Amino acid sequence: MSTKGRVLVILAHPDDPEFFCGGTVGRWVREGWEIIYILATHGERGSDDPTVPTEQLARIREEEQRAAARVLGVREVVFLDYPDGSPTPSLGLRRDLTRQIRRWRPSASTAPRSLTRTAWRPGCGNGTAKRSPTGRSGTWSASGGLC
Repeated sequence: MSTKGRVLVILAHPDDPEFFCGGTVGRWVREGWEIIYILATHGERGSDDPTVPTEQLARIREEEQRAAARVLGVREVVFLDYPDGSPTPSLGLRRDLTRQIRRWRPSASTAPRSLTRTAWRPGCGNGTAKRSPTGRSGTWSASGGLC
């Protein structure tokens, strides 16, 4: 089956894609777009239960994210392995996002605009760091254009 193109959905944590744009992703898949999730962290701090070890929570959240992506028809989920709560607009994050963009060669990429305009630190770095490698003219989104 030929695709219309490929979209990278770049976010901070597992379950962010479904929370921010799951319905849109499902629609894109039905329309023939190939979707790739790029997630900065495994979400190992995302629990109110302090008794769950962070390594276990990271595995659980990764498995849940891969299962949710399968339901929506997402082709691939890539975890960049940053510690939860740490992504900031750094050269390292920019390098890692650039590497994924070059690997997947998307038609478009997106991250919620809120990640670039808020003081909410865990996700802030993704949208800001994404501007440099994707901020050229054409079909690339500098931030938040699709979700």
